[in-house]
Amino acid sequence: MILGIAGLVHVTVDTAEIIDYKTDRTRQAEPEYCKQLSVYYHVLSEWFDGRRVEIVIIYTGEGEQTAIEPLLLDKLGAVMREKGSIESGEFRRFSVQLPAPRCKRRL
Repeated sequence: MILGIAGLVHVTVDTAEIIDYKTDRTRQAEPEYCKQLSVYYHVLSEWFDGRRVEIVIIYTGEGEQTAIEPLLLDKLGAVMREKGSIESGEFRRFSVQLPAPRCKRRL
């Protein structure tokens, strides 16, 4: 099973935006981040059926945000099998932990 923790998921009536914060000073690891966030995308697309799911990386050092186009499910599965991350039949077994809700209550 593949496990991951999403940095932030912002949910509105029609969208679920996956936001991941990265502290890298370069973007050399962005292809790896794309794989990671593509897994989150496919899991949350099932959870939030009917909403548009978007992926964004925020590079904290630069204060820039970059929209990420998720890998198609077949391509993502092939990449992960190639790297030995998963066996042939178990690609659909992954889990994403959502961060605890943060909200302020007005008294």
